[in-house]
Amino acid sequence: MASNFSFPPLTPEQIAEALHTYGLAPTANLRAEDIANPQPDLLPAVISNFLATVVDPTGADDLDGQLGFDALASLDNPEHYREGIRVLRLHKRASAFLESIQFPGFTLRDLLRPDPRRLVQVLSALINFLYYRDDKLALLQPIIHEFPNLDERCMELKAKLAEIAKNDFELVKLAQENSKLLSKIVESPEKLQRALEEKKTARAELKNAEKIATQSVQEKTATLEIYSKLGFDALASLDNPEHYREGIRVLRLHKRANAFLESIQFPGFTLRDLLRPDQRRLVQVLSALINFLYYRDEKLALLQPIIHEFPNLDERCMELNAKIAEHQKAIADQELAAQMEVPMVQQLEAEVNSLKQKLVEYNKKQLALRANATAINDKKEETHRKVIAKNDFELVKLAQENSKLLSKIVESPEKLQRALEEKKTARAELKNAEKIATQSVQEKTATLEIYSKGYEKLSKHSTKIQALQEQVTATKALEKEVKARKTKISDESVEIMALDTKIIEWDGKVHEMEEHVKAKEKKKDQIVADENQKLAALSSEVEWKLKCLEPRERKVEETIAKFTCYKDNFKSFLEQVDEVSKETLESLDRQAVEPLDTSATL
Repeated sequence: MASNFSFPPLTPEQIAEALHTYGLAPTANLRAEDIANPQPDLLPAVISNFLATVVDPTGADDLDGQLGFDALASLDNPEHYREGIRVLRLHKRASAFLESIQFPGFTLRDLLRPDPRRLVQVLSALINFLYYRDDKLALLQPIIHEFPNLDERCMELKAKLAEIAKNDFELVKLAQENSKLLSKIVESPEKLQRALEEKKTARAELKNAEKIATQSVQEKTATLEIYSKLGFDALASLDNPEHYREGIRVLRLHKRANAFLESIQFPGFTLRDLLRPDQRRLVQVLSALINFLYYRDEKLALLQPIIHEFPNLDERCMELNAKIAEHQKAIADQELAAQMEVPMVQQLEAEVNSLKQKLVEYNKKQLALRANATAINDKKEETHRKVIAKNDFELVKLAQENSKLLSKIVESPEKLQRALEEKKTARAELKNAEKIATQSVQEKTATLEIYSKGYEKLSKHSTKIQALQEQVTATKALEKEVKARKTKISDESVEIMALDTKIIEWDGKVHEMEEHVKAKEKKKDQIVADENQKLAALSSEVEWKLKCLEPRERKVEETIAKFTCYKDNFKSFLEQVDEVSKETLESLDRQAVEPLDTSATL
């Protein structure tokens, strides 16, 4: 891109003062007389200092850098060419820089044996560039002062990034702990299965989105290849394409100009208007173009406040691109971690299924044990009632028998002895029954203690499961936040891409319009010069013919009649050319569309 500064020639005194101020003077006692009567080593020293301090202060492109082995192998004595190679490198870099600031034609003679006038021109260009750079840096100073603590801000951002990385590591750690705890879950396997299914669906959606994106990219590349090959397919239908080069260029120019003029509501632009326009038609076309330029300037002036609202759009775009890259890297890491966790997830699914089966079995056993416990309690109460009633009845019976026996003690001692033996046997049976009852009660109390311990363990597991459910809900909330941030980042990236495309389109349109206007101006100047020449020739011919005799006038009238006839013939010829050009355009369009149709059918 061409620079915008100018370099008016300076005086030797101004050049010497500027070289001292910028530190480019080869010696400390450089004066104006040294510039007016230059030495051969003055300009190389100034240019080398300029390149070292202004153009390349880092010294990445050193003039004394060594050549490669291939270059040295082509020289007989490389040490003899050392100074010459350094001078050639200096001239190459100086010429490239001077051409970039619109100062062409810097030769090797200007570097080694400059005359005073040429030396003043070169040094004036360099010093005016330094002035121009100082002005631009002065304009940028307020923007620099807006961010005085940029390094501190960068350090803070790096610290925040480190904290985010630490938090990500903690999240990964928590996820691992969560996976370990999930393996120990006894209850609520349905929720875990639902969460795993949701993760599977999310991964499937991501894979489908990636497939769709790759397919769209492949389709776009295929269409671009088709459009790039279109010109070769169209030219292949012609016998000698080089003969049609100028005609095709004119037809393309007419097609583009006609499309643009129709887009600004100026239809009817023909090939005659482009090649042989009359004055009225030319004024109409140029008026349409200039009015469009006025309209565009007004719209750009209306857009200036919107542009000024976003002064740091490039920096913002860079920040957003950096954030997008970071998030993409995080997404890639997350996907890689998810892929690495796939076997663990499958193992967890198998364990969850086995745990579900065990849970169903345990629930069935628990229900059976609870039913057995209630039945045992009922039996225990019934046995207690029966034993108490039986014992009461036996006690009443024994009391009655005792009263009877007391009445019979003196009468029959043998009967008394027999009754005592029967009572002893009954007591032994009662003691055995009591022992059996106590053993059964102890067994039932032990089973009740086992049931109570199992109930306590189940309650503890239920509290742990509730805590795990809370952690799962928290992780789901974090995933939702990550998805929302991803959507925001994608929306911002889409907006940035749209703005970039609009900027590129406007730049291309501006460049095309400027080139078009320059070409029109050149054509206009050429036409005016031709017409002026024709008018001068015609005026001289008229003056000469007025001095001629009457037969000469008759001949002139005859020639005018012939000229009108030739003019009519030329108009008819131009109309035929227009018809032929239209037919060729239609044929070329058909030939260009046919390969597209064939490619579309394929």
